[in-house]
Amino acid sequence: MSFDWSHFNDVARELIELKDSLTDYEARWRTAIGRSYYAAFGEAYQHLVNEGVMRREKHDDVHEKVRTTFDRQPQPESQRVGRYLNKLRVLRNIADYDPVPPYDDDVTFDEFAAQDCLDLASTVLRIIPKLPRFL
Repeated sequence: MSFDWSHFNDVARELIELKDSLTDYEARWRTAIGRSYYAAFGEAYQHLVNEGVMRREKHDDVHEKVRTTFDRQPQPESQRVGRYLNKLRVLRNIADYDPVPPYDDDVTFDEFAAQDCLDLASTVLRIIPKLPRFL
């Protein structure tokens, strides 16, 4: 049985909603951002594999290939998936690798940023099953 990538979004939601915890808030929010990204990416990648557009690959540029494949489709909803994946990827990279967010990008790691990523990923998860077949 294949993993249901939307479960990562459930984990992100639980991390955001968790109020009474000894765990640092920012650590939970950063983790929620990452889980939201991987929920959306995993579902998008699996969709492309199921459509026969891509094969399962293990290399660094698979993330870019998934995004650009959606970006290059003629359907606006496919392009929207590509844009949302890109935004989620940028925020996930900052959340995972930058101890201090770059202030010039006006990025903060708070409950609102985590919720925004959760919402973006939720939208991607809703769009993908409704997409027409890829060209």
